[in-house]
Amino acid sequence: MAFDLGQLKRQIDINGKVVRIVLTEVKGSAPRDVGTSMMVWKDGQAGTIGGGALEYQAVKAARLALQSKSSWSSSHPLGPDLGQCCGGFVKL
Repeated sequence: MAFDLGQLKRQIDINGKVVRIVLTEVKGSAPRDVGTSMMVWKDGQAGTIGGGALEYQAVKAARLALQSKSSWSSSHPLGPDLGQCCGGFVKL
């Protein structure tokens, strides 16, 4: 999946600060593949990384990063950590 820099620039022009969430590592069964991304801003988002609980936690962390003006990374064993049935592992 190719990264669309133009889309990111458009979202920044429209919404101001934007966090891009990217799946950087996937092991086993997971909702999406490495490179899948979404964008989050103060009161909205575009795209999806899949997995309801995973995406919910990622959006929450992205909005905290917007407030603190910092970046973050996180790792999630999907079954034990988030109760997702796919049971794999992802790193954001």
